[in-house]
Amino acid sequence: YDTYTVEADYTPNDRATFGAYYTYEKDATTNQWSTLTGVALNNLLNYAGRNRTDTFGLNAALQIVPGQWTCSFNAMRQKVDGLMDITAREQGSFYTPGRTTLIPPGQGGAADIVDFDDTALTTISARLDYTVAKAWTISLGYLFEDYDFSDAYASTDLLMPQAVYIFLKPDYGPYTAHVVYAKLGYRF
Repeated sequence: YDTYTVEADYTPNDRATFGAYYTYEKDATTNQWSTLTGVALNNLLNYAGRNRTDTFGLNAALQIVPGQWTCSFNAMRQKVDGLMDITAREQGSFYTPGRTTLIPPGQGGAADIVDFDDTALTTISARLDYTVAKAWTISLGYLFEDYDFSDAYASTDLLMPQAVYIFLKPDYGPYTAHVVYAKLGYRF
């Protein structure tokens, strides 16, 4: 697992702060499955999963009236690109080209899953804070979120589209949300 972050903040005066950041993440896992007859290898499957994530963000905080009115903004974009690289032993029963006399090419057998946990998330928010008293703050805000998800094991209307573990299969789907909120805060 590797992760790297670059962040920069700029404060031109005591009433404004601006920031930007980028985070890169990469993780990889490998699993091997095999069967033997005596000491002879029958089947061999290798699963090499990896994800790459890129996250970009911008933020700003503005003191409209210092100590009383504050306005803050935040924008973030995250993209996860996942891949499950699956390879099989050519003489094994999971190798597709080796079984072309029984199964047409490209059907059945081992194949890569290219949309393995692919996600895209965009979030934009704005908030206005008013400090009523030393410990009390009233906030009004808006949040926009756009989420997209693609996975080979996501639920569909089929009974068993990919896995027999129906109760473990999430029902992910893309969505767009607009949230307007008010908040009363007490600081002690």
